Amino acid sequence: MQLSILNASTEGGIDAAFRTLVERHAGALLVPADPFFNSRREQLLGLASRHAVPAIYAWREFPVSGGLISYGPSLPAMRRQAGVYAGKILKGAKPADLPVQQPTVFELVVNLKTAIGARPDDPAIYPGPRGRGHRMRPSMCATHQSPRSARTAPTGRTLIASDTCATHSLTSCRAGAIHT
Repeated sequence: MQLSILNASTEGGIDAAFRTLVERHAGALLVPADPFFNSRREQLLGLASRHAVPAIYAWREFPVSGGLISYGPSLPAMRRQAGVYAGKILKGAKPADLPVQQPTVFELVVNLKTAIGARPDDPAIYPGPRGRGHRMRPSMCATHQSPRSARTAPTGRTLIASDTCATHSLTSCRAGAIHT
């Protein structure tokens, strides 16, 4: 395996980085958390889709917008944590006496439409009967038995916390969740 680090700080730089990815026959792409990359989300998603490069992103907004997968800190949990921290300061705590806070909740978000739609016959993505890929019934998502209610995967493995979108195409689980 060869790791390539490509830098991009402009719109043209992103295009050039993808040209390099394609030339090097890269098997995947990791897009780190960066305000510039977040502002160029549609460009990154379009290029990853056009060049069929599987990509993992740092923020859940990417798979919500059509990307494949993200893993990173939960922004709502971070905002909640910042509110608690600010509340302590407003109640008289000295900021210098408070510990440095770091994210404690992380989310793995998988866009199942992108995952299954990219290669619906690949048994590694979704194994079906006799090794052939197949699509699930529209009323079920890949991990949950029903939206916003099930906490156990069909295999009996327990999820810590989960949420499924109304179209059953996006599954997110907090750290520790097991996807099958």
